[in-house]
Amino acid sequence: MSDADKKHKEPLNDLAVRKLLMKLGDAVTFSKHALERKNERALTTVDIINILSSPTARVVKIEQDNKTDHWKYNLETNSMGVCLRFVADFTKIYVITAYRKGK
Repeated sequence: MSDADKKHKEPLNDLAVRKLLMKLGDAVTFSKHALERKNERALTTVDIINILSSPTARVVKIEQDNKTDHWKYNLETNSMGVCLRFVADFTKIYVITAYRKGK
């Protein structure tokens, strides 16, 4: 077990997720699905980085993927959201999808 695994035990709570996001900053990678959805939903990479770094964004859903056992976190602002997980021993943010709320 790596030091990162010892320090970060999933599932993380809202505060731990937001602290980790602030620490990682723009260390973000996007799934193919996320890239497709952000374009379909008229979101930009800057929009997504803004969601990830927003002090008002909140984790609204935490779930474990049944197929991969990875923990996923839905983070939302008033108008947009992302589904993400942490990868590479909690050194990168992996965006699974992005969306506008109410659409």
